[in-house]
Amino acid sequence: MQNPSPVFAGMNPDPTWIWDSDFSSAVALTSSFEFVPGLPIYKGEYRANSEGQMSFCNWQLVGHAVDVEMARALLLDFVGESGGLYAPTIRKLYGHYVIACTVARIDESQALASGVPESYLEEIRKSQGNFILVSAELSGPWNGPFWVTGAGGIDPDLFQDQDGAIWWTQTRLRDAPEWSGQTEIVTAPIDLEKLMAPQHWTFEDGKWPIYKAELASPLEKIWTGFGEFAVWAEAPHLFRIGDWIYLFTAEGGTSFEHSEMCMRIYAPAGLAQALSNRRGFYPNPANPVLTRRDLGRNDPIQNLGHVDILQTPDGQWWALALAVRKDQFAAIVNRDVRLNFYGRETFLVAIEWQRSLAAPDREAYFLGVSPSSFPDEEGWPILSLCEGLETDECSIGHDGQSKTIENLFRGRDIITSRKMEGFEFVRLDSLPLKIILKSGEVFCVYRNQEVLFKLVFPGYPIEHGKPLVVDIEISGSIYFENGRPEKSQKKKKIVMSGNSEGQIEVSWEGGLLSLLSNGSCVFSFPDFFLSDEANPASFTGCFIGRKVRSSKSFNQLINYN
Repeated sequence: MQNPSPVFAGMNPDPTWIWDSDFSSAVALTSSFEFVPGLPIYKGEYRANSEGQMSFCNWQLVGHAVDVEMARALLLDFVGESGGLYAPTIRKLYGHYVIACTVARIDESQALASGVPESYLEEIRKSQGNFILVSAELSGPWNGPFWVTGAGGIDPDLFQDQDGAIWWTQTRLRDAPEWSGQTEIVTAPIDLEKLMAPQHWTFEDGKWPIYKAELASPLEKIWTGFGEFAVWAEAPHLFRIGDWIYLFTAEGGTSFEHSEMCMRIYAPAGLAQALSNRRGFYPNPANPVLTRRDLGRNDPIQNLGHVDILQTPDGQWWALALAVRKDQFAAIVNRDVRLNFYGRETFLVAIEWQRSLAAPDREAYFLGVSPSSFPDEEGWPILSLCEGLETDECSIGHDGQSKTIENLFRGRDIITSRKMEGFEFVRLDSLPLKIILKSGEVFCVYRNQEVLFKLVFPGYPIEHGKPLVVDIEISGSIYFENGRPEKSQKKKKIVMSGNSEGQIEVSWEGGLLSLLSNGSCVFSFPDFFLSDEANPASFTGCFIGRKVRSSKSFNQLINYN
């Protein structure tokens, strides 16, 4: 069986999606952290693929929910490394597209010094960075951000129950945790109907309008994780199927121990009444319902979890989940390891519902009712990563054949970051990568502000056989030279002979980054410092950068004064 291919390759974590009957297709979103434009929106067809199996194919990037102006309102200019936009949820409510999300790690002192009013920061504090965006059309314009007063934590979810009530659900750290990493899932009703009509918006005049939404009651704890010492129960999503409301959560942290849990509550009269009996959600005895941690650290697909589900018109259930691909890397030490350079990507998961023979008795005891009082129900989900299901047309990513910077960037989602002013980026989504640089071009591999590889090709005319000086800058917490690890920053000038085409080649094989001229290797070094494993606190993958070609940079477009 072949390894699964990501649906959205390169850094595309925390997927969320809906079935959109207006387009007869799926609509999906992923996290984007500090990059602008942010919250990419994808649309995919549901049809038979080349093997005759129903699947989601022909995914297209149709836009972004966060443009430059929205980035200004969300203060993305002031977020720390791996901060910014976390774990969105998209739903369709009252005929509108609604996104719930969190902006994290804002440097308030920097924002104030740049002219952001204290009153605006206060609204963000009262919402703990949680906000809502609303649009009547998928293409926008997106209205907001509506700061959700009373919210607390990250990873917000929106769930509309059968009685019309809408519930805001998210994860937060426990106030008095019993162990490190203990979190709790909390929920409260929220009134969103007024957000659809501008005349009902609450705002203040001036250059910094404040739009507000409020929770109808304080957040109530509904889940603390599956079992004792469970850590990082997060990314909650609620779904109703018949008389049951299911709660899906990720658990274990977005690393090797990552997994997906499923719980449910009997709620024929609605979630509010079900929660009032104080018995809460009952866990699937077979948890976790999705993980790859049992396959070991040499598995090429790891860290699987963070699920959002939907049902297609033919009655089938599907999920999107995040995972990482680990490339084989011949380490300097005497053993092989697998490393990830792409960050967290989005994969497709098939769902089958099966009834448990043991669960009804145990659930009935938990709920304090007779098992015979349970009506027919779906049972519990069986989730499986869609290995071998996708074809090339079913995923977004480059074909691995790009030979020039221009080809690599053509037709791709181009993003920017204030952390690297003057550059624009595309996601790294496959290795090996071979780039032909022309005179005057700059090539950059960017991991975060402290970890990058930059190569500057001189802009002067190149003559065959004449000396050629190329500037290379290597920044990273770990840099290997002659097999010895060092903590340093290196800048090198490489002298070579110019070739007849006036070009040089950068070859990244997933193990070595090399500079070639006239077919010979001039400079080569191990690329371990660019990997997830060397940057455990970094949530993003690697990006390929070039000098900005537009007339206005991110810094020029966003003027806080």
